[in-house]
Amino acid sequence: MAVRTGITHWYTYLPPSLPPSSSPNSFLPLLLRTSRPFRSRPLAADPMPSPPAAQRTILVTGGAGYIGSHTVLQLLKGGYHAVVADNLDNSSEVALDRVRELAGEFGKNLSFHQIDLRDREALEKVFSSTNFDAVIHFAGIKAVGESVRKPLLYYNNNLIGTIILFEVMAAYGCKKLVFSSSATVYGSPKEVPCTEEYPLCAINPYGRTKLMTEDMCRDMCKGDSEWDIILLRYFNPVGAHPSGYIGEDPRGTPNNLMPYVQQVAVGRRPALTVFGNDYPTKDGTPVRDYIHVLDLADGHIAALQKLFEGPHLGCEVYNLATGRGTSVLEIVAAFEKASGKKIPLVMAGRRPGDAEIVYASTAKAEKELHWKYVVGPSRIAFNYYDISLEILRRGQCLDPLTDDLTFCRAKYGIEEMCRDQWNWASKNPWGYRSPSETANGNGKHASQIRRVTPRVLVFALFKREPNHHHIEMPAGQMNHNGVVAAAVPTYPPPESEAEESWLWAQIKAEAHRDAESEPALASFLYATVLSHPSLARSLAFHLANKLCSSTLLSTLLYDLFLHSFSSSPSLISAVVADLLAARQRDPACASFSHCLLNYKGFLAVQAHRVSHLLWTQNRRPLALALQSRIADVFAVDIHPAARIGKSILLDHATGVVVGETAVIGNNVSILHHVTLGGTGKAVGDRHPKIGDGVLIGAGATILGNIRIGEGAKIGAGSVVLIDVPPRTTAVGNPARLVGGKDTPSRHDDLPSESMDHTSFIQEWSDYII
Repeated sequence: MAVRTGITHWYTYLPPSLPPSSSPNSFLPLLLRTSRPFRSRPLAADPMPSPPAAQRTILVTGGAGYIGSHTVLQLLKGGYHAVVADNLDNSSEVALDRVRELAGEFGKNLSFHQIDLRDREALEKVFSSTNFDAVIHFAGIKAVGESVRKPLLYYNNNLIGTIILFEVMAAYGCKKLVFSSSATVYGSPKEVPCTEEYPLCAINPYGRTKLMTEDMCRDMCKGDSEWDIILLRYFNPVGAHPSGYIGEDPRGTPNNLMPYVQQVAVGRRPALTVFGNDYPTKDGTPVRDYIHVLDLADGHIAALQKLFEGPHLGCEVYNLATGRGTSVLEIVAAFEKASGKKIPLVMAGRRPGDAEIVYASTAKAEKELHWKYVVGPSRIAFNYYDISLEILRRGQCLDPLTDDLTFCRAKYGIEEMCRDQWNWASKNPWGYRSPSETANGNGKHASQIRRVTPRVLVFALFKREPNHHHIEMPAGQMNHNGVVAAAVPTYPPPESEAEESWLWAQIKAEAHRDAESEPALASFLYATVLSHPSLARSLAFHLANKLCSSTLLSTLLYDLFLHSFSSSPSLISAVVADLLAARQRDPACASFSHCLLNYKGFLAVQAHRVSHLLWTQNRRPLALALQSRIADVFAVDIHPAARIGKSILLDHATGVVVGETAVIGNNVSILHHVTLGGTGKAVGDRHPKIGDGVLIGAGATILGNIRIGEGAKIGAGSVVLIDVPPRTTAVGNPARLVGGKDTPSRHDDLPSESMDHTSFIQEWSDYII
């Protein structure tokens, strides 16, 4: 079959079937010249639409959402100007920022208005400022379960907003519309595949809002012949842009299968519940028709082309789907293959109202929208629009003698859908919240925040005086780490509720700065810090992924850590104190985020706090298992029963061993290869008790149930077997008091804070303690 391209001497050849390819690289897109002329036919008969006019402007309501953002990107790439109207209630402006980046030079053709369609005055301002050629209407809320609980919310949002949109469109003479409908209007079909003529029977308020909007559209076209409307009923959109830069970001619990599977894979949820495994399908689970979101976006472009290039339509409806059914377990298997992650499953009974098998007939869309793709032997796919642009650019065509081509309804299969979904999820495990949030948590994109103000307040980290929580620094001046001063709030009082918020703001600001300065770390920083709403969630996620194994899943560890931090506020209070201690005492600690992400001593202590909590809750096997993983990963071995205070610094940390009955007070600094050990086979209380403010040097060994007094200092390599008085220094093997037993040298400062290892060492006496 030859299809005219609009140039008399060029043609494309489309054979009816796809033979096996002898070479996976033999299909070189696109187009070889032929000298054979082809008879012209009227343009209206061509199944391949021409490229859109560069000056056409489309209003996209809900364009910051999942399907909307992908469609906006395709519009921009197709030469359209796109204006997005979205209230951002369940979407993110960050999606549009990323769309602009993906669109490259065409990104300038996107503009955004944050408005609610129910605000007539605001909507009229948008229409009065721009002449729209057509509208694509996505805006609305779409959770089926929520619609049953809150029907008035759905009727108000989805119907009132739509009515006002239609009224304003009519008032400004814009009467071309593509409406985002849904397969929910079919209810629970008794026959498959569903054609557009199947009886309509919405069974929930969300579905009824879609069906009522369809009825409005049909009535408008009957009452006013100037209206041209295409209703697109699509089935189960999944996938994401192949870049992993935009994708689905549901708020709260996902309502659909794929985003739920995605959240299990990244550790946000422990397992996937499968409702029903006794259906009359090949594996017993329900079957649905899944379509890649980019195929769906291209379907909207095809609908626009039909509105612009065809004759008067009235109101037409089309299914957008693959026309193939896929079971729940097939989706899970494909996602596991794409992600390399095992998805834990929980089998449950059927849910009332769930259909057994649902998939669509796409014949009408293929025939009338020409919503097909040309696929070569290497499975490279091109839609009609791509081909037409390439032909016009190159003046070339496909050679029927060398290129074996065929049609397929949708470009992407389940494998590609899962691949792209995982690519998005792995790069954005918490959706758009990472780039859209800034350090001060006001929800704006980072590019909208001034990083430096005329005068800013910066916390004095290395000189934390009791009555001076901050110092002033002119904007642009570098601090002691060579970092330009950034706008931060005045440092709050120690151990106040505001302290954690302040610290979390600093961590996010540092991570955002590092992500911008070092793009190679951007995905890591977004996954571990910027995508999380709190310090507790960030730390839980990071520890879970550090300590997980093939048998101790990150999903289970994440839930364990997060529950522990949430149920025991003292744990997070200790985390904050430890971060501040590391930043104050360690000159190599360049930032809070560096300590949070990379200091194994800090991470080992936080993980130990959770294992200790488990020990006190009599969950001792799990506590010991966690201790084992901490020792394996961080080379720090702390018995779960050991009690540790806060403001703790394990500097370097490798080889630190802390026994079962050891107690470590507050504000203690311990270097690497320190042992707080017992006394042979003795049982009971047999390990050291370390007072507040103590500094223990590298390689020191402290054995037995002895007491190291407040503010004491233990020299590197010392072996301590007897109590050490407060504010004294002990050095040697066996350890001796500096200054002697009767008149030991005493210091006024806390060595754990000053980290002064050498004062008074020259006064070392010969007295053995």
